Amino acid sequence: MAEPKFKNKNRIDKDAKSFLRFRKEDLEKKLEDIKNIVNGRELNFFEFMEEKFGAVTDRNLELLIEELLECLIHYKAVDGFGGDWNKVSDLQQEFYECFLYCTMQGAAWVKDFDTMLQIACFDVAHSFADIVNMAKDPNTISTKTHEVLLNNEFRCDDLGIVEDGFFGMCNECYQLITGEKIIHTYTLEEQNKMEAVLQEELNEFVDSYIESQTELAQARGFQNLEEMEAYDEAQDLKEAREAGFDNVQDYYNQLSEESMTEADYKYQEDMQAWQEELFQKQQNWLHGLLNSQKFVERYLRYRELYFQVEYQKLPTDIENMVDAYLYEQGISAFSLGEDYGMLSYRLERMQNTLRNEIRKARREDDKK
Repeated sequence: MAEPKFKNKNRIDKDAKSFLRFRKEDLEKKLEDIKNIVNGRELNFFEFMEEKFGAVTDRNLELLIEELLECLIHYKAVDGFGGDWNKVSDLQQEFYECFLYCTMQGAAWVKDFDTMLQIACFDVAHSFADIVNMAKDPNTISTKTHEVLLNNEFRCDDLGIVEDGFFGMCNECYQLITGEKIIHTYTLEEQNKMEAVLQEELNEFVDSYIESQTELAQARGFQNLEEMEAYDEAQDLKEAREAGFDNVQDYYNQLSEESMTEADYKYQEDMQAWQEELFQKQQNWLHGLLNSQKFVERYLRYRELYFQVEYQKLPTDIENMVDAYLYEQGISAFSLGEDYGMLSYRLERMQNTLRNEIRKARREDDKK
């Protein structure tokens, strides 16, 4: 019987799964970078604004946004089908205007954003790709109702985390500018309702914990939880005094310090560096804002419009808007004449080269 051409050489375990996911994401990022180069999206819109209008100002940002919106309207109209479904209503235009203003004045979309450590959450947007990426972030249009938004924002605030997507980014920006949390923009009735819900959940968690600890106390032979806690506290204090400490907390602090590894110290140093970098990015962003008051106004207006318009159209419309605009401006490679054929040819050659390299690498790997 002939030996099969393809054999199972690798098994998917936990480490292999992480490795596979990392390489797939790395590949997708590189392919997206190539796509942005061809589309012209890698262009810095602030540099483009300065070259086109003479300076980077709030008024010129408005002019650029007006041109982008006009391009979208024209892009939809050239299909010639007519009908309201292919038009952009005044409210929808205002909705997109608010999105563009806040995105182009806000933080860039970061796929590997760490919500717990808040790493890189203020990489300031600068390219047309940043606009498209923010629009296409699944979290940007994942909120379906006002109640869902209310629930998400109060829970994120309660847990001290930053939600991904446009709402999460702008909520951070809003708080930096105003010093107020976005949850305070809800009515007093809504705030009281959510606080009551969160308090009830906390009470349920505490009751569940007490119940489990009571069961543990009984299993250890104590009559109740209080008796077990008193015994454990006495034992801890005895152990601390035997080690030469007057109180338990100092004793535990010493044990914790002794158990620290080099990796633990490195983690602490990294955390401190990340926090310092985050603070500096936030300050740089605040000082670089063209009009902080208008940013707040546009974001609050966006929140008002979100459930009044067809927000589901935002990712596709923003992507088409940006690509059509870059095409009209002669920035996109798609706007090239016969030279685009050479680009297409080189991309095809690159595919063939890549295919041959993979085959060669596979043959070498089979010999091992």
